[in-house]
Amino acid sequence: MLETILLSMGAIALSEIGDKTQLLALALAAHYRKPIPIVLGILCATLLNHWLAAMLGYWINAWLTPEILRWVLIVSFIGMGIQAPMPEWGAMLSNARTYIRDAWHITVMPGAAIMITILILNIIGDGLRDALDPRMKN
Repeated sequence: MLETILLSMGAIALSEIGDKTQLLALALAAHYRKPIPIVLGILCATLLNHWLAAMLGYWINAWLTPEILRWVLIVSFIGMGIQAPMPEWGAMLSNARTYIRDAWHITVMPGAAIMITILILNIIGDGLRDALDPRMKN
């Protein structure tokens, strides 16, 4: 019973912190080799973040009337549901295939953007490996 509760609490705590926080925690733990202070620092930051959000909500609730708060919530849920159209390089390449003979630049630009992005990410990954991998120091 206790194991189930602790496992679910751990899963919720892990999902509460974002991907960037998890990557930062892993990088700091790998570099400093002291995971306990890092985990406690992230826990304190997460608790402070939630406390500030709760205080802001309490202040907004005290400041706005229930009618105004209801309309603000309605508009915010509608705004969250609307997705802005986002250009995607893969979709651009797929759509440009039919025009490749007449307008080659429509295909080349998204393809070059994909190639440059992958190259930069590979260089960053190699640099992080070189910086963080203790076997690479020798």
